[in-house]
Amino acid sequence: MRDETYLYRDYQIDVFRFGPGWRAWIYAPGAVLPLSEQPTNRWTNGKDQAVTQAMRIVDRYRRNA
Repeated sequence: MRDETYLYRDYQIDVFRFGPGWRAWIYAPGAVLPLSEQPTNRWTNGKDQAVTQAMRIVDRYRRNA
């Protein structure tokens, strides 16, 4: 299902097609389920934007931890 997987600050980001756009699921280190906050980009060329949004979410989670 996932098109690509990225590791960012020990978080796993799985990016995949979602309808006409892209979605990213973010997993905390050692987690089985993704975080409740997930970026979605509705544009077909928005894969990089979904990854960037996911990285921002990770940064926010780490700052608040």
